[in-house]
Amino acid sequence: MNFAVDVNMQPQGIRGWVACIEIAKVKLYKNGILLGSEVANLYRGDVKDAGLHTTGCCGFSFDASVYELREGDVYDIEIQSEGRVVNVARLYGDHKKLLEEFVQLELLPRNEISYLLTTAEDLFKEVPFIFAYKRLIIRLRRGKRGKQSAGVFVGYDYESKESDFSCFRTLTERYLSVWTSFLDSRYLWSVLDTFADYGAPIERLAALAASNYMYAERFYQTQHCLYNVVEKNNEGKVLSYQLQYWGGMKTNQLSRDDAMDVFLTRNSELLNEAPVIKKIFFELLDRSTKEPRSLLGLSISNSDYFSSAYKIYREKYIK
Repeated sequence: MNFAVDVNMQPQGIRGWVACIEIAKVKLYKNGILLGSEVANLYRGDVKDAGLHTTGCCGFSFDASVYELREGDVYDIEIQSEGRVVNVARLYGDHKKLLEEFVQLELLPRNEISYLLTTAEDLFKEVPFIFAYKRLIIRLRRGKRGKQSAGVFVGYDYESKESDFSCFRTLTERYLSVWTSFLDSRYLWSVLDTFADYGAPIERLAALAASNYMYAERFYQTQHCLYNVVEKNNEGKVLSYQLQYWGGMKTNQLSRDDAMDVFLTRNSELLNEAPVIKKIFFELLDRSTKEPRSLLGLSISNSDYFSSAYKIYREKYIK
């Protein structure tokens, strides 16, 4: 059975085709609820011209108005033919527009706890799926490190924290193909960080390893972009704003950014079970502070915030 379901769906409906000996039956689900079924017998000239089906009568379509499809929701498509069943998940809507809205979505102010009072179930009733997913990530981040300080994560203790992560884990695993095709690099990193915050021990360590690569890239890009700007503009260091780099990522605001603080706190927290490794790790870090062009040296020399924070790390882990 050869088939395809549109990935970047436009608002007219969910469409695709199935090339097999029998006419396939296609079912559409949302949140586990069957919305309806169609047979794959619509004419698809493009499929015929590509030599994928002899007649081209193999297409299917779930019309947006008939099935009340909502942009930003994720739908499950079940294809049945010749004794086989294949399931695929698709995000409905214009992905470029949806990603712009997803990136812009914030829950402000950051210390407003009313955003933490609803359940995850209610959250997914209020707004389209992808926006509820981002709200879930924001809630979990604030629950872990909404009020963080140097060396210790301090968040808001809210009742739904455990059920939020259970929901997050289930939806991340179930719709992983949606997230990897839709989210930019910045938010895939946020998914990793959420596992590093709340996962089982082995997941947290695995997420830390993956997340540390992304931190290394961010720190490199910060230094690289800032020095390039200095060389091009001939104006001293540019420290007060963020510069874009690949995948929707942004460099640090070196004069006040907390990225290095989060990086060290996360590593410190997860290395508590390995004190020898932790000791060596912080010894190496402390040596790097004496190098002005190292990542730590750059942060300490340009950020009063981080310079003060590092004194706490040094007191705790070096002396």
